[in-house]
Amino acid sequence: MNDLWVKHCGISDTRSFKDLGMIVLVSQVNRLKEMNKPAVGVGCASTGDTSAALSAYCASIGIPSIVFLPANKISIA
Repeated sequence: MNDLWVKHCGISDTRSFKDLGMIVLVSQVNRLKEMNKPAVGVGCASTGDTSAALSAYCASIGIPSIVFLPANKISIA
């Protein structure tokens, strides 16, 4: 084998394996924004890792995000 790449899903900017999906989502929303398509922002319902990943990546490129959190069901981690 000449080349091998390994992605450890626990080692990322927000320490969440949910980063993989969120970066794809935020990249696509950013692409729509650059094409002058209507993309106001993104949102998700989450109790922890998903919302952390979404918020971090949106903040890094200036896209508004909103997270819907269920009452009394937030991840302590």
